[in-house]
Amino acid sequence: MREVMEKGKMIVDGADSRAFQAANFIQQEIQESIMGNRSEPKSVDTGNFANSIKVEKVEDKTYSVYTEVEYAKFLEFGTSKMQPRSHFTNTVIREKPRAEQIIKGTLTSV
Repeated sequence: MREVMEKGKMIVDGADSRAFQAANFIQQEIQESIMGNRSEPKSVDTGNFANSIKVEKVEDKTYSVYTEVEYAKFLEFGTSKMQPRSHFTNTVIREKPRAEQIIKGTLTSV
């Protein structure tokens, strides 16, 4: 029974590790987007926004990628004077297949 429980824990730990890797991958891709290295317009002045992207564990196999920068919502969704840059939205849409491969353990290299 102990052996079965240990194997189950290893499977859960592996899945959580892959979810963490996928979250880190998305974080890096959002930073690349902000820096102008993807299709979205560059959003760098001081580097504060790009350096503010964080990954936080919500629960087992669930992570949040976010920023606490107050002006991020204006860059993401736009204003009456600025078009949206959609760094988070576009990155998730563009990289969802690769993130899913990371989670499943089927992606050989990022």
